[in-house]
Amino acid sequence: MAPLKFVALMILLTPLSCLLAESNAAEVYQLERGDIITVINGEKIVNVNQYQRLVRISNFKIEFSVRKSNGTELDLTTTLRKARNCNFRFGTDIAHNRGDGVRVTFVHPKGPGSSCQVVTKE
Repeated sequence: MAPLKFVALMILLTPLSCLLAESNAAEVYQLERGDIITVINGEKIVNVNQYQRLVRISNFKIEFSVRKSNGTELDLTTTLRKARNCNFRFGTDIAHNRGDGVRVTFVHPKGPGSSCQVVTKE
C-alpha cells in the first residue's frame, strides 16, 4: 500500500513542479532580419568594425540590446561559439546602419543568434 500512496503523491505534485519550472524559464528570442543591434556588453555600437571587434574579444557569454522594426527595444544574452570569426561566432550576418548600430541581414537557424534569452529588468 505504501508505494501506491507515493505514486498518488507524485501524480499530485507533478503539475505543480511543471508550473514552477515554466514560471522560472527565461523567454527565448530569435534575432530576425531587420533587427538593429545597438549595444554589446554595455558599449554602444556605431559601425560594423566596432561590432566585429566587440564580438571577437567577448567571452562566450554576451549581453546586447536590439531594436526591432516596430521600435521595441530588447535586452538579450546568448552564448557565443568558440570560433574567432565574428560572423560565424555569433551566427549572423550584419550590415551598416548609418551610425546607429548594425542591421541583422541573416540569422543562422542553429546559431547563437537564434536562441537568445530575454533579460528582464527588475
